[in-house]
Amino acid sequence: MPSAALFTNARILTLAQPDASSGPRRGESMRDLGVIERGYVHVVDGRIAAVGAGDPPSHIRTGASNREGCVVMPAFVDCHTHACWGGDRYGEVAQRLAGGSPTSTSWPRAAGSCRPCAQREKRLRRAPTARAS
Repeated sequence: MPSAALFTNARILTLAQPDASSGPRRGESMRDLGVIERGYVHVVDGRIAAVGAGDPPSHIRTGASNREGCVVMPAFVDCHTHACWGGDRYGEVAQRLAGGSPTSTSWPRAAGSCRPCAQREKRLRRAPTARAS
């Protein structure tokens, strides 16, 4: 028997294209979030089976979990960062939003690597630390 979960009454943020045949969003289109003010997400066996506005169809209403007042972001992938991080990657994000790609020649050589991270962390380790008195 498949495992299933149904989240209802949530505000849903998605990057799904309005036209599913056009593939994933890339570049400039990533600036446009798909917002469903009150909707549902149906998950079966760990995969998103349906996302929609309003109430779910009657055949999937069993086992609903009311998420009123919550935001649900189906398929959101939370990329990690290192605990000792000493900077940010805003420049890289801005380039991705502008349509850049780590494989393009316009991409900064170090932007998609951990080298800048390691260099900042090394400088931080050398910097004098404040001591509690």
